Amino acid sequence: MCCLHDHITVPEGVLMIILPTTIADMKDSDSVFFIDLYVLKLISGTLYFSACDVDIDWYIPGTTTAVTYSAQPIEREVLKSTVDNRVDTTTIRISNATDEFTSALLQSFDFRGSDVEILQIAYPGSLSDPEAYNYRFLGYIDAPSLDMSKGTFEAQLKAKLPNLESCRTVMKSCNAWFGDSEECGATKVSITSTVATGSTQNVIYSAGLGQSDNYWKNGVITIGYESKKVISSTSGSVTVEYPFFSAPEIGTSFTIVTGCDKTQTDCSRWNNLANYSGFPSISLEYIIKT
Repeated sequence: MCCLHDHITVPEGVLMIILPTTIADMKDSDSVFFIDLYVLKLISGTLYFSACDVDIDWYIPGTTTAVTYSAQPIEREVLKSTVDNRVDTTTIRISNATDEFTSALLQSFDFRGSDVEILQIAYPGSLSDPEAYNYRFLGYIDAPSLDMSKGTFEAQLKAKLPNLESCRTVMKSCNAWFGDSEECGATKVSITSTVATGSTQNVIYSAGLGQSDNYWKNGVITIGYESKKVISSTSGSVTVEYPFFSAPEIGTSFTIVTGCDKTQTDCSRWNNLANYSGFPSISLEYIIKT
């Protein structure tokens, strides 16, 4: 399912990120190795990248729809996660950011806040299995910059769900990605439906939602190239945290998936407390000077 590039053209003077391994080298070994896949959901469209020297034909996460993850030299810093720094962050740098990639970025005008998913698949075992993957990171773009002289794009990525501080204790949220079969164990539900009459930028009505009140709470609804967090729902509507760019037209197709805010309360809602990996209460030290 992979097709090898003949070469990657690098304009003169452009900074090129050198990959530590290539598919050609690793295919000669007997060991299984892993590839990071990137999903960037910009306003102008969704970009799919593989952090290696070949295009990877794989699936849109959570679906059986195959897409091509284009080979792109990507450098990612180590994920920073501490109790004191309550928001998980990392930084990515993409070299050879020209042509289609640059065009998509420019069309998105302000793409801060755009969703980013980083997945990891095993080569070649995952290529024919849409469920054989793990999430490495799920967040959004912050502080983006594009250096046309070097052909590089750089951005900080921040996790969507920061850990929470409350009064005299710190709550460290669950570190498992909702629906991950190895660490979470809960079943992620996804449906596709259409927008109904009365929908606005904040409230989407649909006859195909079903389920009880707040079943879709903390999930994500995607209409076109925009994904929004659901803060409440009924059997016929969902309310989003931030408004869509414009009110969707009646009959427009959308996808909605269940989610979790990584607290014990939400984990209990999915009957999954046995797999909860957060810490409800971490004491803080206070020093009082007199």
